[in-house]
Amino acid sequence: MTLQDTRLRRLIQKEIVKRSVDTALINVFVTHGVVTLQGELRNQRGYAVDLKQEMEIILEIIRGMAGVRDIVNWLRVQGT
Repeated sequence: MTLQDTRLRRLIQKEIVKRSVDTALINVFVTHGVVTLQGELRNQRGYAVDLKQEMEIILEIIRGMAGVRDIVNWLRVQGT
């Protein structure tokens, strides 16, 4: 992983944890600007949000980040 990929990975992780979802089971990998998201998107305790909508928002945020060439989305939504 290049230094640029490492920085991009950290930025993505910081943005994901700002959302009102449980991100504990989400892994982020970046290779040459290609972002791979893997794991499960879940509701946090006390919050009931539309997880599919949250996933779309997260993907849109990542697409808008400098250095992102593509996204491979292997995220599952809790309960589906």
